[in-house]
Amino acid sequence: MKRLFFCAVVSVLAASSAFGHWDPGDNALFALLPDLSSNGADVYAGLNQLGGFNVFIADDFSVGSNTKMTDFHLWGSWLNDVYPFGGAGNILFYIGVFGEFQI
Repeated sequence: MKRLFFCAVVSVLAASSAFGHWDPGDNALFALLPDLSSNGADVYAGLNQLGGFNVFIADDFSVGSNTKMTDFHLWGSWLNDVYPFGGAGNILFYIGVFGEFQI
């Protein structure tokens, strides 16, 4: 069985902030809505001891062979609802998509 490795890197929020939402009736390949309960996962994405950032988050999902991904919606929250670095306009997300599929 041969596997083809496909890699695409997408810059999100490069120039401006965007607001999005997902309604339960919307088409989605994989929807993982935020868990607003006290059981929701917390991920520390701030400065580490070496002065760099801890910003690695991962998730897996399956996509059919004839299916295209056309956009992403990413939910995030901040400690005490205070944005770092002076505002939401200064926050950048870099999303990497790594996939394997059979040929």
